[in-house]
Amino acid sequence: MATVPEESLCSASDDTLVCRREGRCLVTLDMGFANSMRYPPAEYPGIVVLKPPPRFTLSHLEAVIRTLIAGVATRQVRGKLWIVQIHRLREYQPED
Repeated sequence: MATVPEESLCSASDDTLVCRREGRCLVTLDMGFANSMRYPPAEYPGIVVLKPPPRFTLSHLEAVIRTLIAGVATRQVRGKLWIVQIHRLREYQPED
């Protein structure tokens, strides 16, 4: 796992995705990555957009992450887009 600051990407554009180049799944709070036209899931090792409620607290974020962990235990994210909310995981997979 690596963070944006660790990769020196704090001001980088969204097109500079080290995770894609290194074969790692992207986990983000940025809903812009849910745009499957701009970021086709099949071209990524996985895109996970965490979507806590508006004005979320740390406990909300922890609940979203628990939902993600439960999803990873039973599904594969490679080539897919996941939108993860508290107790809900929506999976987008383009038709073949």
